Amino acid sequence: MIARVIDLCARRPWLVIGATALAAVGGYAAQRSLARDAIPDLSDPRIGVVAEWMGHPATDVANQVTRVLTVGLDHIPGSTAVRGQSMADMAYVDVVFGADAALAAGRGEIVRRMAELRSRLPGGAVVTVGPAASATGWGMQYALLAGPKFHAPMGENSHLTHQSGVRAVRKFQDLMLRPALEAVPGVAEVATLGGETDEVVVQTSADQLRGANVALSDVIAALRAKMATHPTTAAEIARDPLLSRVTRASVLPTMAGGEADVDGSEQVVIGTVIAKRDADPIAVIARVKQAIEEHRHHLPRGAKLHVLYDRSELAGRVEHTLVRAVAEEVAVVALVVLLFLLHPASALVPMVTLPFIVLLTFAGLKLFGVPVTVMSLGGIAIALGLAVDADLVALEACHRRLEAAGAAGEAVDAADRRRRLAAAAGALVPAILTSLLIAALAFVPVFAFGGEVGRLLRPLALSKTLVVLAGALVTLTLAPALRDRLFRGRIVPELRNPLTAVLVRAYRPLVHFALARPAITLVTAVLAAISCLPIVSHLGSEFLPHIDEGELLYMPTASAGLSAVDAHGELTEQDRDITVLPGVQAVFGKIGRSDSATDPAPYSMAETTIRLKPRATWPRVVRARWYSSWAPEPVKRLLRRIWPERQPMTSDELVEHLDAHTYRPGWTNAWTAPVRARMDMMSTGVRTPVGVRVVAADPTRLDAIGSAVEAAVRRVPGTRSAVYEGLGGERRLGFELDPQALARWDVDPARARAVADFVATGGAIGEIPARESTAKRPLPVRLALDAPWLHKPPQDLIRDATVPVLVYKRPA
Repeated sequence: MIARVIDLCARRPWLVIGATALAAVGGYAAQRSLARDAIPDLSDPRIGVVAEWMGHPATDVANQVTRVLTVGLDHIPGSTAVRGQSMADMAYVDVVFGADAALAAGRGEIVRRMAELRSRLPGGAVVTVGPAASATGWGMQYALLAGPKFHAPMGENSHLTHQSGVRAVRKFQDLMLRPALEAVPGVAEVATLGGETDEVVVQTSADQLRGANVALSDVIAALRAKMATHPTTAAEIARDPLLSRVTRASVLPTMAGGEADVDGSEQVVIGTVIAKRDADPIAVIARVKQAIEEHRHHLPRGAKLHVLYDRSELAGRVEHTLVRAVAEEVAVVALVVLLFLLHPASALVPMVTLPFIVLLTFAGLKLFGVPVTVMSLGGIAIALGLAVDADLVALEACHRRLEAAGAAGEAVDAADRRRRLAAAAGALVPAILTSLLIAALAFVPVFAFGGEVGRLLRPLALSKTLVVLAGALVTLTLAPALRDRLFRGRIVPELRNPLTAVLVRAYRPLVHFALARPAITLVTAVLAAISCLPIVSHLGSEFLPHIDEGELLYMPTASAGLSAVDAHGELTEQDRDITVLPGVQAVFGKIGRSDSATDPAPYSMAETTIRLKPRATWPRVVRARWYSSWAPEPVKRLLRRIWPERQPMTSDELVEHLDAHTYRPGWTNAWTAPVRARMDMMSTGVRTPVGVRVVAADPTRLDAIGSAVEAAVRRVPGTRSAVYEGLGGERRLGFELDPQALARWDVDPARARAVADFVATGGAIGEIPARESTAKRPLPVRLALDAPWLHKPPQDLIRDATVPVLVYKRPA
């Protein structure tokens, strides 16, 4: 059967070549339409939920928010796990699903349950349900740099004309650019960081309360009751009979949940485009860029928009690496054929078959819905060598048949040549196909893997299998047709090739020795294999292959409780220090979190993306070469032209260099890459590749064990930095009740404690839902008390008519 197929293809070469050309066009079209990314999304499908409860320590958040959410969101249909994480002011809960198909219904169920859980959460807690986004969905970040004056081209935004600075840019982002980008197909959401946002501030004072003979607790109760009616404007809040007498509600600017800068010199507003889980991130980025260009002329006067991070550049570099590797492999194979067969037409066979195999593989990837990533491209690169071997074996066998006829002095016409080529191929192709089949079956167990391992290795196994199958198809069809058309002219016998003759003479004694002394040969081979065993344990291992992303992510961590003002100053100084270092092209940093459930970052953690210059411009180090210790200087100068002693730093050396120059007291450095960091955080909750989980029922014991683990990990060889993230440690403003004053004024201790905690934590009361017409986010509502005792020194005893039972002091 195989021989008949080969003979048929050899007899109809132009038909086969024409069909191949059409298939190649289809493969090229499939390659152009395939989804692309740098690395596959390895995380489980999940929906994130963020609950902000400002002004409360991590222990209170864990007990009153995280626990309620994790219990309430358990056993959602299709979910496999619920993971909660607590930190100061915020709880972050992940609901993990078993399949992508369950995400849409699962998110709807989460939203429904959150409505039921609202009454069990403390007042002032604001909950956000995240989108069905990919773990690597942070595909693009852009910065809006403020201009001198905002220019509103649209009539309905004319009230913004006189706004300036970062606030005006933030308004433009929220009112125009963000809604436009979120309408782009494939975009889950656009997270914003930096600039001032609006909030509804309900203001009152001690004098107003005293004059109306109203307690602060009465105002709090009235305000909460009013919020239960779901007001849509600040004016509606003021219509309450009690609130209208003692409060004034207005929309005021407030500091956002985080800040950002570029090169440590200018505060900016950053927009992060987050792709949906099933979207093609590179296509989404292309559509987002088009939408940005359409809105660029609406920018405020003098403002600028710069793309800070674009993951399509990384995906393009990954694909470019494969194209270059395939081109190099084809060129090397053609050169080898030319050198050993001395037949230029024969060298054209692999130059046609190998690219065609790659195109067929892309068509298969399109059929199975596998995106182009480093893993699927890696499978192509690995398996292409098998196709090369099959091609070369058949090529040499056919060459030998024609060579034998020439050596015997036989005249070979077209029909005889075709018969000899078909006979040579028919003799070897079954064995070639068998070897290819074995290679394909070797990866079949990989398809049974599940979880992250399956998501990582299945694209590689599938692309490798497709290459092998495409190679087998080409061996049966296209290769015989090409050989029939190209094997013309004089065939040089093997041993008349000078290169082949020299290599045969050098190799023949070794073969004779091995065949004459098989025992010695086998024992030597076994000993050589055993000698490699000691180094196996030192090779190291890594779950995900390291990718040079061209950017670094610097993630230093400070102690909990860092204020917003101090955090911004520290971030600016850090970024300025990095900007002036060699090898650094641009720096943009953020501290705090953007308004997205996919970004659970506290103010104590900075994230600085460092774009690197080309490697040739990195700092150089001296490396000893084979001639460095003995060659005289004149010889060294000559050899340095070929083997230079001064070379650019490696990536690890550059990180060490940057780490040494960015150390700041009170901060613990961590270095990774943007895509890798997102995958680590979404998969494990840990920002770095290695983490240790510590569990204890007592917070004091938890801190003791965590500190001991941190100290032990720091001593492990190869550890650059280690940080323990406990549940507490931050310093906060607190109030202690005065028992004598409670008794004197006949005040309920529970009510006094509730009022004290409410004042100490900032007075958050809820939020007003967004209005579709303005495309705004929900407006937070906060009660602000202006009382003289709030501004007095901590050591003074406070006796106030409104809150007469509080002692204002800092915890020890």
